[in-house]
Amino acid sequence: MLVQHAQAAVREQKAAQSLGPRVTEYTAALAVVAAQRGEHAQALRDEVNRLHSSSAARIDDAGPAITTIDALRSAITASTKSAATSAVAAEGFVAGLLASTSAACRTLTEVQLA
Repeated sequence: MLVQHAQAAVREQKAAQSLGPRVTEYTAALAVVAAQRGEHAQALRDEVNRLHSSSAARIDDAGPAITTIDALRSAITASTKSAATSAVAAEGFVAGLLASTSAACRTLTEVQLA
């Protein structure tokens, strides 16, 4: 479960970093998105390493590149919903980590990428 959330964070971080220099009206916002999703990826990676270290290598296989602002916005919206759903099913620290990630993703789409 956590691996897919970490993969999404890595993918979205890379997209924001890639889009920043090319979509200048969003450069500052994309820097925030990249930083936030990078922090999410690291926190999720740390928890995967703690719970299932054999699965951690799969995190960097994040899937195809996201190449537009609209696609990034859609991906982060999907991450918001997915993390929220997983948080409800989880317990303890993992539930809090996923809920926090979901809330931050919602803010990224509604504030930074609005």
